[in-house]
Amino acid sequence: MNLDEKTQAWHADARLSPAVRTRLSQRPPEAPRRPVPLVVRYSLAAVVGIGLGVGFVNRHRLGTTTTSRITEQQSADLPRDFKAIQALLTPVTAPKDARYDVILFTDFECPSCKVAHSQVRKLPQIRLSICPFPLVTIHPDAFRFAWIMELAIAQGRFSSTADAFERDFDTLKTLSDADICKRLKLNMTNYNEEHMAAFRRVQTQWDGAKAHGIKQTPTFWVRDLQTGDVREATGIKNFQALVSGVQK
Repeated sequence: MNLDEKTQAWHADARLSPAVRTRLSQRPPEAPRRPVPLVVRYSLAAVVGIGLGVGFVNRHRLGTTTTSRITEQQSADLPRDFKAIQALLTPVTAPKDARYDVILFTDFECPSCKVAHSQVRKLPQIRLSICPFPLVTIHPDAFRFAWIMELAIAQGRFSSTADAFERDFDTLKTLSDADICKRLKLNMTNYNEEHMAAFRRVQTQWDGAKAHGIKQTPTFWVRDLQTGDVREATGIKNFQALVSGVQK
């Protein structure tokens, strides 16, 4: 199995939470099953097919939602443990005069997220951390670009990698994982080990975001460094409203 085949296997495995993977590994062997009559097979296939179709449409609607509205009730229900999520991340900008801590939950294949990345990076007085939240059911390349960005952040190459993602994403996604990293001029000396470490960090970050109620991208958590208050915004316009006081 070559590296790209291993990567595909890791990607498939990463979509399962640790708890699910543990349960699967402990499942006892199944007893031999009796053949299912052909008519029953077709009936079951039809029911499952309809269910999957409806489920995909619903997930697609959820994943591509870019509305900047969130109700007060939804906002109150979210368990925003800012420090717990921030502890999983490495800040990509950290100005000394920062007024806000910002966590951006993002999908690198999401068009609205690309706009958010471009605008947020230009704002001063923002200490920014990126939390990948790839919506893999609708963006099949999002997970691998998430761990590639995580690898770039670990190597101190966030800005150049973010520029390349914004400029050349369609070209990059036609390349293998290793070729993307080479194109981005990442250090390949310990590629296998660093690849796996970045991959696991993204899985942990994704699990943490999901556990804290994140459902769509881009979503922002904004912590006022003076008051300690944490607020949430979905969409770039609501985010800009929360940090409207920062210097342009």
